[in-house]
Amino acid sequence: SALTSVLHFSAMGVQGWGMVSTGRFWEAAGEQFKYFAKEENYKNAQAMISGHPDFELAKSAGLGITSIDGKLNDREEAIQSSLLQKGSQWVSDKTGLPNLIRSSSRAFTGFLNYTRFYRFEDLLNAARLNGEDVSKGSQVTQDLAKVVNDFTGRGSLPFGLDKATATLNTTFFSPKKMMATFDMFNPMTYLDPKTSPTARQAALRQLTGSLLVTASVLGLARLSGAGVDANPVSTNFGKVKIGNTTFDMTGGNAAYARLIARLITGKTQSSTGKTTVLGAPITSTSKTGKTVKTPYTAPSRADEALSYLRSHLSPIAGAVADWMSGTNAVGQPVSAKSEAYNALTPLVLQDYINLFKNDPKNTAAILPSLSAIFGVAMSSPAPTPPKAPKKK
Repeated sequence: SALTSVLHFSAMGVQGWGMVSTGRFWEAAGEQFKYFAKEENYKNAQAMISGHPDFELAKSAGLGITSIDGKLNDREEAIQSSLLQKGSQWVSDKTGLPNLIRSSSRAFTGFLNYTRFYRFEDLLNAARLNGEDVSKGSQVTQDLAKVVNDFTGRGSLPFGLDKATATLNTTFFSPKKMMATFDMFNPMTYLDPKTSPTARQAALRQLTGSLLVTASVLGLARLSGAGVDANPVSTNFGKVKIGNTTFDMTGGNAAYARLIARLITGKTQSSTGKTTVLGAPITSTSKTGKTVKTPYTAPSRADEALSYLRSHLSPIAGAVADWMSGTNAVGQPVSAKSEAYNALTPLVLQDYINLFKNDPKNTAAILPSLSAIFGVAMSSPAPTPPKAPKKK
């Protein structure tokens, strides 16, 4: 909750990535600023949804309409702290300063509720025209709600774990989003004949639309002179590189695609372009110039899968994993100070601090960096220090 607390309109670029080609996405993109500016605007929008004739139908179908107050399970995964909300309100009451945390929560939740409900309504009307059974409790309405939920980052957890979302969030960073990504790229989402035809067609159009929009942005970036990596096993797959700074244009979904590609091909590629065969012996060069095998091997497919899971741990669970291994997920040494900074500093602020600290001369990235506020993950790693010359 601290990571996504301030000026984080990230629902657009992360949870909403699967809806970027729909009209409802762009309507909600404009509405969220009204919710950010004024509590009354947010409440009126919520009242419009709850007062709609099809609201009860949507709720019974399992559509993910959330709130910024009340039970944690009824909130978005990025807003799971009542303490943070109460603390920010106390500071606002005492100082008269605007409550930016609540404002950001309104924008985040309001954007997703608007997109989900009115997209569901569009699909519901389409199913009615197709003669499908959209009565309360029907399988068709559940299929439509699932497609909308999956494409807005609120997937359904297996084994009845939906009721334990708040608990799971203490271990994993957005487990519902993880499940939504899996379902979004699951072939059975599009091929299962038992699923509503309207739902299957909507899923295919949404995924195709999002991929085309992303590909178009990457293409324009390449034409503008930015670096774009199209290799699915590469660390920078789906990212735009300007100077030493990269921008993930896939809402984080490239990480899942990259994992699948690496597991299938058995290869990885670093940000420097070095290709490694998973599980292959690591070689070194001897003093005589010969290539010799070492007793070590490159990471295996299992290591890649574990690394993916580790990167999706919650800040608390991630800190425990870092402490146990002595390094973070990318192999850097950790300390109590660095862990506290990474867990409590809002992601947007971290992105800008890293940009101006590690890539200060990169003026070309300043304008694109504004996209970080809208969920485009920006990374500016510290430059690698030059190797000391070997002594003769």
